[in-house]
Amino acid sequence: MLLRAFVSNDLVAVHANNDAEVPAVGEETTEVLAHIASESVITMVVEVDDEIAGFCFVLGPSADYDSLNYAWFAERYDDFVYLDCVAIPPACQRRGIGRALYAEVERLTADQRPTAIDFLLEVT
Repeated sequence: MLLRAFVSNDLVAVHANNDAEVPAVGEETTEVLAHIASESVITMVVEVDDEIAGFCFVLGPSADYDSLNYAWFAERYDDFVYLDCVAIPPACQRRGIGRALYAEVERLTADQRPTAIDFLLEVT
């Protein structure tokens, strides 16, 4: 398992990962996912056997992102991170990929609080 930063060439695979998890996650176009990635302070993909097996996007304050949950945090906190977009396709679940993504986000954002982890609510 390799965790690495998202690059634009990953967009097709990220979109396929996202589509594989609808309705647990919102259905998004590649354009919307590209926009969310561009607004994110952390973008990660997980590779297993040279294939993207999951991803996450983490937004910070002042992102251009239309979400009621994100807006709730933005209205109340000056400094926060919001883990919103996460998808792990069914064939890759139960392998520790989600746990690895959570741990890496926590490691990278340990000095920023609160950490709003939206996908706990949406993808369980």
